[in-house]
Amino acid sequence: MTERLKITPAHLARQAIIYLRQSSAAQVEHNRESTDRQYALAGRARELGWPDERIVVIDEHLGLSGSGCEFRRNPDGDSDLKSAGIPI
Repeated sequence: MTERLKITPAHLARQAIIYLRQSSAAQVEHNRESTDRQYALAGRARELGWPDERIVVIDEHLGLSGSGCEFRRNPDGDSDLKSAGIPI
């Protein structure tokens, strides 16, 4: 079964949330290809059928260590990701 066939209309009715992470400013600077690949996941979501208005990229934690960050949240401020369609 192809990836496209696994994605249902129920998935597409939800947001595609792309969460970018690099743990330090040095990683962001020196691992640019990794960051670019993470940003490219928004394009992958588009290819799989999500419309642009339901693709959300969260990159506010780029360059920050996860050890001191608050629990991750979705763009609505919720601590869970019930609004997400499927992990990509």
